[in-house]
Amino acid sequence: QGLRATSNFNPKKENGVLRIGILGDSIGFGHGVADNDVFSTLLNEELLRLPISEPKYEVLNFSVSGYGQAEQIVSYQNEGRRYDIDLWILIYFVNDPADNLISGLYSVDEGGRVARQSDEFLPGLGVRNTLYSLCFTRFLQKHSHLWNHLRNRAAVIWQRYRLNTIGLKSYTDRSEESEKLAKALINELSLKIMADKARLIIVNM
Repeated sequence: QGLRATSNFNPKKENGVLRIGILGDSIGFGHGVADNDVFSTLLNEELLRLPISEPKYEVLNFSVSGYGQAEQIVSYQNEGRRYDIDLWILIYFVNDPADNLISGLYSVDEGGRVARQSDEFLPGLGVRNTLYSLCFTRFLQKHSHLWNHLRNRAAVIWQRYRLNTIGLKSYTDRSEESEKLAKALINELSLKIMADKARLIIVNM
């Protein structure tokens, strides 16, 4: 289902269940962290310890490494809203404004409204998937330190190029354009969630 979980979830929740959805990047996903230590798992365990019979809680983790609010809106529209979520937690990180600009998925007009510009997720992902589809490069990835070193260096060069195209030196830099887009995307996501009669909490990491 594309969730960070150890089991599948029925899109339609059972009666008496309160569902919480997590939207985030590698922080929310728990990159490098075991399933039992992920934020969503720990939150679910804490809620289950509450001395009450109802509601029962389910925490679903929709986070994906590298996602900003641009990708999170698309993820919410295409997948998240199917799962009958009562409360969404958006995990915001300092590099999100740059990620939103680099993605090229949305632009914002003078009135603060966002418009979809592209269907491509995570620039460079197509190139990576093409390389991974080749037996030769998959073999090198598993067995060659030199290949992985060169691949990582190429990724850094590509990232710097993408940052330069939007006038930033690092992912934590801010610009008027990136700030404006981030605010507009968060507002757009909030409106969509409220229209679906759910609540939104933003956690600034």
